[in-house]
Amino acid sequence: MTRRRLYLFFVFAWAAFLALGASIYLGPYFAAWQIREAVAAGDAETLHDFVDFEAVRDNLKSELRRTVGASRRAQNRENAASGDGGAEAAEPTPDLGTQLAVAVGEAMIDQFATPEGVDRALRDGPTVAKGWSAFLDLGGESGEAVEGAGGVSVSAEYEGWNDFAVRLGVERDPPDEDPLWADILFERRGIWAWRVTGARVSPDAIPLLTR
Repeated sequence: MTRRRLYLFFVFAWAAFLALGASIYLGPYFAAWQIREAVAAGDAETLHDFVDFEAVRDNLKSELRRTVGASRRAQNRENAASGDGGAEAAEPTPDLGTQLAVAVGEAMIDQFATPEGVDRALRDGPTVAKGWSAFLDLGGESGEAVEGAGGVSVSAEYEGWNDFAVRLGVERDPPDEDPLWADILFERRGIWAWRVTGARVSPDAIPLLTR
């Protein structure tokens, strides 16, 4: 092999290595873009391919229990500070209302975090968009349609080699209030494939998304 051919071989090998690395790195960004396009087009079949529904249900139930528990602990701390609950009020105490809230929430997750639930949501586009437009439109005028909300921001980052999150945020008016945000969580499956496996939302965003 001549020196020129050897040089060209290394150039092409290096270019192929860079292209491979870029395709692996950009995989979740491309998956997020495909999901956005599928939502905009009402393409439920494509959307199903990008969601691990069992993992999503498990994640949302865990988030529900964490959120309810955190709210309960905060309430107990307030009661303790005001002298209504005694020294033990700082610890969460299970009650029928909390258990009922968790049970109802988990039942709703089992109903809606399914392929059938996604199909219904896409069919009811205008209704769903009332609450979700601030997050799904990814900018433009979506924030203006929501009372007390400003512009929409989108950011994305790796949270680990196999974990990726897309954060959709809405600035609030007045600006000194904490922004609303929702994270869509992705997990690597294989080398290039990515699937949605869960979500996180700021506590203040829950009423917006469910109204």
